[in-house]
Amino acid sequence: MRKLLIQSTTQLQMLMDITDGELNNVLFQNRDDYHVGDIFLGTVKNVDQRIGAAFVNLPEGDVAYLALGKNSADQKVHNGQKIIVQVIQTPRQSKTVTVTKHIEWKNEWFVYSPFGNGCKVSSKLNEEEKDRLQQYWKSLKMDGGVTIRTAAQGIDFDEFSKVLQNLNSKWRELEQVASDEKKPKLIVRGPNVWDDFLSRLSLEEIDEIVVDSTELKQHAKQRHYRLAEKIKFDRLFFNHKPFDMATLIERLTTRHVPLKNGANLTVDRTEAFTVIDVDTGSFRHQGSPQTMVRQVNSEAARESLRQLRLRQSSGAIIIDFINMASKKDQQEILSIMKEEIRKDSIPIHIVGFTKLGFLELTRKRVYPDVYTQFGVTLNHQLNSDEYFRYKIEEDLLMHKTNTADVVHLDVGTVAERGIFSKDYLKNLNEKHNFHFELYLTENLSLQKPYQLYKIGEAEWLLNRLQKQGKKVDKLF
Repeated sequence: MRKLLIQSTTQLQMLMDITDGELNNVLFQNRDDYHVGDIFLGTVKNVDQRIGAAFVNLPEGDVAYLALGKNSADQKVHNGQKIIVQVIQTPRQSKTVTVTKHIEWKNEWFVYSPFGNGCKVSSKLNEEEKDRLQQYWKSLKMDGGVTIRTAAQGIDFDEFSKVLQNLNSKWRELEQVASDEKKPKLIVRGPNVWDDFLSRLSLEEIDEIVVDSTELKQHAKQRHYRLAEKIKFDRLFFNHKPFDMATLIERLTTRHVPLKNGANLTVDRTEAFTVIDVDTGSFRHQGSPQTMVRQVNSEAARESLRQLRLRQSSGAIIIDFINMASKKDQQEILSIMKEEIRKDSIPIHIVGFTKLGFLELTRKRVYPDVYTQFGVTLNHQLNSDEYFRYKIEEDLLMHKTNTADVVHLDVGTVAERGIFSKDYLKNLNEKHNFHFELYLTENLSLQKPYQLYKIGEAEWLLNRLQKQGKKVDKLF
């Protein structure tokens, strides 16, 4: 059974793709961060011809990187110019947000580009359907270009024309809004991570989509009506999640990944690339050494690509398989890798095996990797204040659905208490309306940032803490 869990009400939004209890993919998104697909009106701050790029002022003082081509339009970009740009890569570490001038409008059926040309059709459609849809496009005689997605299969001409004309009208409206503005501004918010993911699914590929709010249920049914019958709201969403925040992050950032056959992977990062090492571990096989190597490497190939998806690893990647005796064995691994790549919505390019037997590949960077998202260092230490804020929000929501009357938050140290300021916790209550009383204390002997307790009665808690000589703050 394949199930999607979509969490939208918290600061950290996420989608989990689970098949028979195994996590296939997970996407994170901070609701306040840049989204891939955001469209801004910006102002060109500086053009650097040496690197073929411009730097564009965005709202809040941010500066974006815009690569420039050799065409005449790009060569005319100049300082002070107002320009419409779209986010194609979110910021990471010391690198700024990356934008493009080539705007794209996406929906379930089409990717429409006002500055593009021609018509591309999903390779999953048969030749007859491709020809039919391409003829529809030619008959419209519209400006721009379009990519027709698999979901458009069977669409009639009236609907085809109506949807694309609507996308073209949106672009014209956007141009008008931009022309009236003088300062950098966010014009269109890009899609949430789950919208793009759902748009790629067919009804047959999914059994259930569980969401955490009635608002998201309504939005998803309207935008992805093909999947409407599979979308369900769970009032106890946070209690029914198969992985809590701590368990999930541990799984996504651990160095050592056991394989089902007893072998294991070691996943390491450097500033330049990601390295995956394959080891036989406790795997034992009665057959020949060559057979053992094939079995370990085959499973390692599949799990390596799964780990790249889960961690949103990108850039250069090296996999050190157990030494293979022949080119035939290497070709078998490449065949497995090419098949598994189809499960990933992010482009992966396999460079090939080096002379030393390492497999080189690259994965396009679209979303921040899990290490950046949660402040995990290169030696796998979790030290992000943001992570603990995400976690306490989820924990408090679990107590809300547990119908708690009183909750006691015991904070570990003075330093940690700064993470959970009174204003921050009160804002969470205004956002979620927890329906319980929250009491805050400080415990210098606590060996972790915080501990939450569900309490039956406030009077019992206050008497107990008073005997311990603790100062108590009632936050709400």
